[in-house]
Amino acid sequence: MQRFLLIGLLAACTSGTATGEATLNTTPAAMSAAAETFTGDDAEGNSVLGWKILFFQGGPGSDCLEGTVVASIGIYTNEAAGSKPQALLVNGGIAIVAQSPPSLMASTRAATMSATGIATITGQLTITEFHLLPDAKHADRIKGTVAAGGTDSGSGAGIILDGSFTAPVCTEQ
Repeated sequence: MQRFLLIGLLAACTSGTATGEATLNTTPAAMSAAAETFTGDDAEGNSVLGWKILFFQGGPGSDCLEGTVVASIGIYTNEAAGSKPQALLVNGGIAIVAQSPPSLMASTRAATMSATGIATITGQLTITEFHLLPDAKHADRIKGTVAAGGTDSGSGAGIILDGSFTAPVCTEQ
């Protein structure tokens, strides 16, 4: 009986879900990714729903709640906070803009990106899969690609950021 109790306690101590595969040429290199939902204000002060893609230094299967984040992308939508459980994304391109938070006056989606040691990042995020659960209201993973550029925070040299990701939704167990 004690053996089962110990196994049960160890399972209950899991702090999150595992990350998925990713490549992103940051320093240090991003080797895995996870996704989280958020509610935040856009540039106009509207409270909107969005997603954050987190890129981790650790490999796939790392804990998404404890890993070292080396880059992140915030995807803002024009979906009002409280209008549904989480933002719903469609496959296709989303502009990565330097303004943070972004303005949504001219589009329904916009993204911002940050990465260790890199400033003023702009480019394109392409969602290739937004996988919904059977309830059609919640996602369990986001797949996509990144093609962006920025400047080295120290030298000012141009840096290209490109890669791909499979980001399972990170939730506490």
